[in-house]
Amino acid sequence: ADWVTGTSDPYCLAETQGAGVSSRFRTKTVSNKENPVWNQAAKMVLSQGDSLKFTVYDQDEGKSDDLLGWAQMKFDEVVPKGFEGELKLKDASDNCKPRDAVLKVRVRILGAKPES
Repeated sequence: ADWVTGTSDPYCLAETQGAGVSSRFRTKTVSNKENPVWNQAAKMVLSQGDSLKFTVYDQDEGKSDDLLGWAQMKFDEVVPKGFEGELKLKDASDNCKPRDAVLKVRVRILGAKPES
């Protein structure tokens, strides 16, 4: 976070975790925002038993990016109907004070591959 202005330059990394095909998507960075809106879409592969993890970071110049929080959804929470709503971010903090940070997401199911 930028301690001078008190803002962040956040981005979100969405990735599948598990034994299936690995998929990743990184949003654009939104400069100087505490409540960013990304409105971006990506196609990702999610297999039975996988989870979908969203991690929000603050992009920092000249040093490693700061973790702002993360949320995870299990396969059964997404398939077959998808999901639209808020996910409470874990490990979300600002100056070491816990915050009630949420990430609004929409997951749509585009199609399923038959088991081979």
